[in-house]
Amino acid sequence: MGRAIRLILFAGSISSLAVNWVWVNLPFSSMGLKGRQSVLFGDLTLLQTLLLPHPYLALWVTGFLLQAASTSLFLLTSVGSKRYVGILLISSGVVTTTLIMLIMWRWLFSFNLVAMYALGLLSGLTPIVLGLIHLIWSRQPQ
Repeated sequence: MGRAIRLILFAGSISSLAVNWVWVNLPFSSMGLKGRQSVLFGDLTLLQTLLLPHPYLALWVTGFLLQAASTSLFLLTSVGSKRYVGILLISSGVVTTTLIMLIMWRWLFSFNLVAMYALGLLSGLTPIVLGLIHLIWSRQPQ
């Protein structure tokens, strides 16, 4: 049972990292922008807009690095230190969810970008759920 949970948690963490990477690298035109906004922003990605001197870049980098660190720590640590992995995952999810909420507020909750919001929320809420599972799993007797 422990090995199966460990494999599921690792696969969930890797897939969440992949969704986070895809979320910031998809062009705005593929995420639902149409009309004049698509002409202006269509080929740009969220990462390209964040690479401009933008304060939100720090949030994305922090969330992404925390999640990558938790995945690496999960591979390198023994079964007894799952609590730290859970805390890192929850922290990563909170930072990424904060970022998508700020982006939603900045774009005035535009219905044209529902796909971008959905991917962002998925990449932010998945680490929180995985971190809670890690914390619950770490409370189980060995």
